[in-house]
Amino acid sequence: MGRWPESRTDLDLHRQASWYTNRATEIRHTTKILTMKFYFAIAEYSTFTRMAFGSPLFFEVGT
Repeated sequence: MGRWPESRTDLDLHRQASWYTNRATEIRHTTKILTMKFYFAIAEYSTFTRMAFGSPLFFEVGT
């Protein structure tokens, strides 16, 4: 078995910590992408409303 059985918990802790670090990195990355998509969607929408109605604050089209 070698020298690992005593330090088994250390190995498990290291594995668990790296798993959490990877998940945190994935979450940060996903959040960054979603935030960018959200901002791009808002910019696209405000550009469309400016082109169509002359004002980005013009929401009530039917009235």
